[in-house]
Formats: sequence, structure tokens, C-alpha cells
Amino acid sequence: MPKISFAEAKKINQDIIAIANKVMPPEKKLFAFKELYLAKKEMLNVVNLATLIHRLGQTGGVTPFSIKEKYQSFCKDILTTFSCSEVLSEANTQHCANVLNACAKLNLRHPALNPVLDRFMEILPEANTQHCANVLNACAKFNLTHPVLNPVLDRFMEILPEANTQACANVLNACAKFNLTHPVLNPILDRFMEILPEANTQACANVLNACAKFNLRHPALNPVLDRFMEILPEANTQDCANVLNTCAKFNLTHLTLNPVLNRFMEILPEANTQACANVLNACAKFNLRHPALDQVFNRFMEILPEANTQHCANVLNACAKLNLTHPALNRALDRFMEILPEANTQACANACSALIALNHINISVFDTIIEYYQKIQQDINHTVGILWALTVLSMTNHKLPPRLQPNFQTLLNKTLKTSDNISEEYCGAYFEILAALQYKLLPKIQLAPEINLAALLKKFALLAEKRYLPTDTSHFEKTWTSHISRYLATKNIQSQVRKGAFELDLLINHHFNIEIDGPYHYVFEKDHYQSRLTDQVRDKILTSMGIQVIRLPFYELDKALASEDVDAYLDKKLKAVKMALAQEPQEEAASVAPVLLMPSSSDEKHTISEKKTEEEWTLVTSHQRSIASAAATTIIPTDITIAATHQTQPSAITTTPEEQR
Repeated sequence: MPKISFAEAKKINQDIIAIANKVMPPEKKLFAFKELYLAKKEMLNVVNLATLIHRLGQTGGVTPFSIKEKYQSFCKDILTTFSCSEVLSEANTQHCANVLNACAKLNLRHPALNPVLDRFMEILPEANTQHCANVLNACAKFNLTHPVLNPVLDRFMEILPEANTQACANVLNACAKFNLTHPVLNPILDRFMEILPEANTQACANVLNACAKFNLRHPALNPVLDRFMEILPEANTQDCANVLNTCAKFNLTHLTLNPVLNRFMEILPEANTQACANVLNACAKFNLRHPALDQVFNRFMEILPEANTQHCANVLNACAKLNLTHPALNRALDRFMEILPEANTQACANACSALIALNHINISVFDTIIEYYQKIQQDINHTVGILWALTVLSMTNHKLPPRLQPNFQTLLNKTLKTSDNISEEYCGAYFEILAALQYKLLPKIQLAPEINLAALLKKFALLAEKRYLPTDTSHFEKTWTSHISRYLATKNIQSQVRKGAFELDLLINHHFNIEIDGPYHYVFEKDHYQSRLTDQVRDKILTSMGIQVIRLPFYELDKALASEDVDAYLDKKLKAVKMALAQEPQEEAASVAPVLLMPSSSDEKHTISEKKTEEEWTLVTSHQRSIASAAATTIIPTDITIAATHQTQPSAITTTPEEQR
């Protein structure tokens, strides 16, 4: 490469920066960059190349996917030149950090990444906090577990007092992405708090996001949220999405929620797929049916080719939680399957669980995802999510397709042997799997001889119970509870009772469960309200445990209230239950106290004795099942698929918290 004078190199750099700062469409800016590059190609030194790559990342990183692809293509040529040994040997830490950061912004994976990282390590003692932060952030973006990680963190800590808020935020974010529980975390958070008034919205959002990923409830959370709100008009879509996601993770009903969502909507055309997915996911966690959700979903679909598997899985998951059957769901699923080889275990588990919750069964899709999942490094909790989806699929289709059976058995036995590693969040799903096995609701599964299924079921029933937080009862539910109590004329009626992983709306005499079902429990398809597959599975398990389930759908309840003929409706739905109760000896009912059943009083919630033997537990549940079986001969079960009495599908978006669940 020919040597050029300092003055010539400086002039080229000034020209690059002038183009970057000029207000023009990104396509024209790209053309100007190319024109300059071709004219000066033989003269560019390491500084010019690094500056050009850096500016391409700044501009191209925030453009739509179709334009970003053009920036990526152009950047590849320059990276090839930059990474050649003659040029790279002259690069300093800033050049390397800027190049890596630009690649991260453009989402450009290139063979040059590792040589540039190696060069950065050679001269690490020269790096300042910003250089270290940019390198760590780029590694996190590309999931590059390069040997630089811990040494760069150590270098950052040596000079921590020099770090600004952005550097602190980037390092915390990188640590969170790599799940690096390095001793630097609290000192970095403390440094961030020292200089909090300097923080911009991106720095605040990244710190909150890192805390959320680490599940780190630091005293900084509320002050950082307050700082974010002070400068909210500066926030971009990603900042807003990260803040909403953090609030959802920690269940922080901070004053930021609606203003941040409103800010996001103001600048929605700037949102990328990750921001849209995070916002939808946050709203789903809060069960927040904001009027803007459809617009966010539509924006996601506009830029769907940019979405990775995690974004698609999060959107599917959000739609499942909010019962939002958007017409474009199939397109999001198609995109997920198109890029499946990029998926991690969490994306696979989230996608499968979401499809089940949406009653969206495609055996070929499940087969492909499970086959792929078997080939990648697995996480036990995500495996539980996969197994739960296959359990529901099996129980609602009566059998698993033959090609899925071996995969199910392999994953199941692996999980049963390592049950102690399952996190609390997945205890409910695992309880359902164990219950389906215990009550022989699944195809014949060959379990390892050392597995004590009954003991595992009892253990995870209790763990699921401990996680239970009663929800507020809506006015609609209270109204119908009053009507039902009067009609059945029994004192043995409890509301919001927990049975293992399941919440029972009303429990009558220990073995009749009446569910007051809102719109969430149904999917509207082909002029019918179809019961969710998850509810079908729940009811089968409860029946096997000795609890007979009777569902009262919201559209029937609405009609009964409107006609002022409540007694006639209850006579139709619950007369057989009333008769069974009248014939049942009260002493017997009192004696059959379910082992897994929690009292309704929160003070007595965890009074179940864990001293019962497995034989006692099996005997009690067997007795309950016999009672439920006898009662079932007179009880009229609720149909799984019910003809719709409403002509239009209810909007999940506009449902308020006080409406039916």
C-alpha cells in the first residue's frame, strides 16, 4: 500500500466525516462513500479505513433491512483490506474497537472479526474504557466467546474511574448477554450511579436491560428509571423497548410504562424487529392490552426479513399470552422456520410453547424444530418447555406421531435424571408433564428404572404451589360466584384454589371444579370458539386427580345475564352437580382432603404436610378419582368446540383488566 502524507490522510478523513454528517437519504450517502472509496482506494491508510467502516456502521446500522444489506456488502470489501496483515499491524485499539462496533451495528459477520480481536489483544494496555466496552459489546452481539473477554474486563476495571455512563452500560450489557457473573458488576453499577446525571437514554436502558437479564434487583433501578423519564423525548425505539422489558421482568409498575409506550408509538416507523418483539413481549408479561399493539405487530411484519429466530419466537409468545390471533402469525412462523439453524434453545422452546397456546398445530413444524433441538447444546429449562409442548400435543391428538416418539422419550429421560436443576419458573410446566406420565395420559414411555415418578410429582406440585400468587377476582367472576353459591347451596365452596400447577376458579366439596371462562380461554376459528389445548390438557389431568371440571364460557354467561334467566342457565349446566352433591355423604366429602390441594386462606397456603407416604398419596388420589368417575355419569361435560353465539371475534386488544379472564 503506497504511503501518503499525514495531510493527505487527514483530508480524506475529513471528507469521510463530511459525508457522514451530511443530511441526505442513506442510499445517496452510501453512493457518496463508494465514490470517495473508489477514487482514493490506493491511498487509504489504516486510519481512513477504520473511519470509513465506523461511519458505515453508524449510518447503515439504523437503516431498513434492504438498505442495510447494501451497506453490509460494501463494508465487506473494506474489511478485507483492513484485516490484511500489512494494514492491521498499524491499527491501534480505537481502530479495532470502531471496526468491531461497526460490524455489530451492521450485523455483519466477517472472517476479519477474529484477526481484529487478536490485534486488539496485542495492544490491550493501550485501550481506554470506551474501546474495551465497544469490543465486549461487539463480542456479545456475535456471541464470540473469544479469549479476550476476561482480560478486557480486567483492563476495564483497572481504569474504571475513567469510564463514562455509556461505557459502563455497554460492559454491563455485554456481561449480561454472555451471562458473565464477573466480580466487576456491582462496582460498574456503582460507577454508573456516581455519574448518573450524565447518562443518556441508551445508557439507562442498557443498564436496566442488563439488570433484568441478571435478575439483579439493584437499588439503582428506580433512580435509573427516573433519569430515563427526565430525558424520555431523546429515547429511540430500542431504548423504550429495553425499559419496558425490564419493567416487565421485575414487575415494576413504574410511572414510566404508559409514557414510554406512547413515546415508542411516536417513533414506531424507526423500530426494528427486536424493538417490536421486546415491546410486545413486555406488554404480554404485564397482560397490558394497549390499543397500539396491532400497530406494533404490523410494523414487525413490514420488516420481517430482518427478524432473527428470537424476535419471531418472542412475537409468537406475546401473541399467545395476549390471545392475539393476528392474521400474519403464519408469516412470522415461516420466517422462524426459514432461519431455524440460527435458533438457540430458548427460541425453540418459546416457539413450540406459543404454537401450542395458540392452538396452532403443524406436526411437520414440531418435527423439524425437535429434530434440530436434539442437535444443539440443550438447556434443561428449555427442554422442559419443549417437553411440555409435546405433552400437550400428545394428549390433545391422543398420540404422538411415530417420528416424534423417540425424541420425546430421549429428552424426557434426560430431564427426569436432572430434575434438581429445573428453575422455579418451569416448575408448573414440569408438574403437568409428570402428572400426565403418572396418570398414564401419554403414550407408553419407557422410563429409566431409578425414576420415582410419584415422588417427583409430589415435589413439583409443592414447588409450583409456592410460586402461586392469587390474582384479583374481576367483578364478572364475583357476580357469577355469588349466583353459583346460591344455586348449589353448599358451604363447601372455595375460590381461587391451587391444585398443583393449576388455579381453580371454584372448588366444590373437594372434587368439582367450576371454571368461569373469559375470552382468553378460547380461540375463535371457523365460526366457533374452540377451547385452548392447554385447558383441555389441564382438565384431563384434574379429572385423573379426582377433580371433575365444568366450564362456563363467557359468551353463554353473557347471554344468560342479558336474558335475566340465570337460574335456567345454571339448571342446565349445574343441575347434575347439585344432585350429586345432595346424594354425597358430607362426612365422606370432608374425609377426602386432596393431598395437593391448597386451602383458600393465604395464611394456610403452605400447611400441607410433606410427611405423607407415597402409598397414602396414591390411595387418596385413587379414591378421589373414583368419586369423580361416579359423578361424571351424571354431569354434563362442556364441549371442547362450541358453536359461536357471537358473530364477530372478540378483540383481545381492547379487553380491560376488569373484564372476564
